[in-house]
Amino acid sequence: AVVAVAAGGLLDIITRPGETALMYKSNDYESMVAQTRLLVEDKQLRARIAAEGRADVEKFGWTAATKKLREEQYEAAIQQGKKKRKFGLFVIGNTVRGFFAFIASLVLAIVHKLDYARAYRN
Repeated sequence: AVVAVAAGGLLDIITRPGETALMYKSNDYESMVAQTRLLVEDKQLRARIAAEGRADVEKFGWTAATKKLREEQYEAAIQQGKKKRKFGLFVIGNTVRGFFAFIASLVLAIVHKLDYARAYRN
């Protein structure tokens, strides 16, 4: 169980004061002592706050953070791969079409240059 000062970054970390930790105002040492004494003397309160605090911490621990990151990044990678695959097929298709267009224009240029192929011209 935790007794913490209600100041600074602790206000962002301890989002449910009284449930996950006990908090006291800055420079209120009498309150700090009273809350600490309360946790020492009340075994059930101490156990409940400790369990709630532990559950809260586990939401933000390395395992939870990497799981969330892994799931988000995995989905993003799949979506990015789909986009690249579509683009890749587009590029391959255009490259093949471009190659055949080049061959066709090359053949037409050769046919037009050859004098004996006059009968094949349009």
